[in-house]
Amino acid sequence: MKKYVYAVAFSKNGDFLLAKKNKKGYFFAEKKVILPTGQDLNGGGNYALPGGKLNRSEAPIDGARRKFFEETRFDIAPFPDRPTPYRGASFFGVYFQLTVEDLASACAKIAINLTAGAQAAQAVINGRYGPGEYNALMAAFPDSPGDNELYSIKIWNLDANWDEIQSWEGHPDLGWFFEILLYLKEQLTERSRSKLITKRKTPYQNFEEARSQVQKKVTIEISHEDLQSLQQAQYLLCFAKQVNTEDYCVVWQAYDKYFPNNIFSWMPIYQLFVSNQFIAGEPVVVSSNTESIALGQTSTLDKVGWLSPPFTGGPSDAITLINEYGPIHPGIKQLSTGIGGEQYSTPIFVSPRQVLTGMMQLQPTEKVLLWFEQNTATSVQFDQPRPNAIEIDMSERDSIKLSYNNGEWAIQPTATSPQSQSPSG
Repeated sequence: MKKYVYAVAFSKNGDFLLAKKNKKGYFFAEKKVILPTGQDLNGGGNYALPGGKLNRSEAPIDGARRKFFEETRFDIAPFPDRPTPYRGASFFGVYFQLTVEDLASACAKIAINLTAGAQAAQAVINGRYGPGEYNALMAAFPDSPGDNELYSIKIWNLDANWDEIQSWEGHPDLGWFFEILLYLKEQLTERSRSKLITKRKTPYQNFEEARSQVQKKVTIEISHEDLQSLQQAQYLLCFAKQVNTEDYCVVWQAYDKYFPNNIFSWMPIYQLFVSNQFIAGEPVVVSSNTESIALGQTSTLDKVGWLSPPFTGGPSDAITLINEYGPIHPGIKQLSTGIGGEQYSTPIFVSPRQVLTGMMQLQPTEKVLLWFEQNTATSVQFDQPRPNAIEIDMSERDSIKLSYNNGEWAIQPTATSPQSQSPSG
């Protein structure tokens, strides 16, 4: 009988990583195969824990580590495995405990890797890579997981999300995950019931409150008439972000499916890369490796075109690049949470002008551009102003509400703004 194994990355407060599966997969690590027309995935479109089939004579913990890396390109091996694995009828659940901070960092890194996986799958769909070119595909998208299984990743909590998890019991695709998570919930309750009761009101609030300190959020309300006409004409809702006070130049995100009420948010989680070109109307081409980097850090592009791991140095509000290679177009990616709740790291900037050797700073601002446009896509470069766009400055605020009515953008007043206060007298 075939045996399966699933990995749960969790923290002691009950947070854990939960993925959503692609409906189709286009490449797979086990046989290093590319399937140009794709393969329907079991449980496609549903939530999932990273995992899959155990190899013959493979220990569950080894299989869990292998499958987690193949599907996320994140190495879970350094983290302790506890509690004892759960054994079901034909599957195992293996648990890896991380700190709250490490779990959040892992989630952000995996989201970046899944974005690279989606780009690799699109390259297969577009015919750029075919059967027998798996190694070339992985070389072109080094952050991509080896398996094209997962679509997105989130942090859930065993208490806060338990009602939905419990609804999975007996489900043909989700039932195993319910059993694995129920066992973990029971183990955590047994080990730390008193701590969970005395230290916090709800286990998920600590991470959310910490994250909200740096998260920026835009709410967009679209009137019914505009929603109908925009979607019928196949307009996409687009976002761009400013860097170095220069003109906007890259479609950060573009959505063909949006609703009357939409939320888009982002965090200061960046990646540095280099492109060898800037062509308006074409997608960004990432020519170098990518390096996760923070404001106040520096990376060196060496003479063979490789970015070094970042080190502390440079202005605290900028990313510093030391270019030893030659003429390049430096670029930045940033993590965002889309209107469907999925997290992706996609380009916000590629320098339209070539940059010569030396040191330069890339300073992301909190100015964001929103507009509707036909025939565009995420990561497409542009060099002309966008039609009927609205620019918002989030440097002094964490959230804002916009409305789109009769083809016009407007900023909605907040409860404390003068526009919303009742007249006195």
